[in-house]
Amino acid sequence: MTGSEPLRRVESGASFDVWQFRTSRLRLDHRRAGIVEMIVIGHGHVEFAQPCSRRWEEALRKHDRLTILADLWMMPGYDSGFRLGLTEWAATHRAQMDPIHVLTRSQLVSMGAAVANLALGGLIKLHTLRTSYDLAVQKLGVPGKPGASPPRGA
Repeated sequence: MTGSEPLRRVESGASFDVWQFRTSRLRLDHRRAGIVEMIVIGHGHVEFAQPCSRRWEEALRKHDRLTILADLWMMPGYDSGFRLGLTEWAATHRAQMDPIHVLTRSQLVSMGAAVANLALGGLIKLHTLRTSYDLAVQKLGVPGKPGASPPRGA
């Protein structure tokens, strides 16, 4: 980790964890078997890669397949190590992966998703409209977040 402020878990429950690094937040939701949603508010720090990969590993230990949902709507940019770490993890588990749904409005994040998609053989389904992403989530049968909206960073 870099800087003086460590990555820290600031909230958790039966089906979610919220991590904070500097002014950015990562929420990992696992409300349906074999599906993990990550929501990033603020910068995508390399420090977020480890909690993501740990949650995904846990999901794969419990289930045969994994679908990753990535709500990056509020993430304008990221450390290259964040993208590389997540892409490497997905590539090593490619045989157990179902499509990865990525929501973004950032051109930088869209370009990074396109690069990752090349490495993953077309596994990523990019959504640039929230309605498209929400429909994909709904089709997967993921229940809504109980009484909560995504965490809002600084």
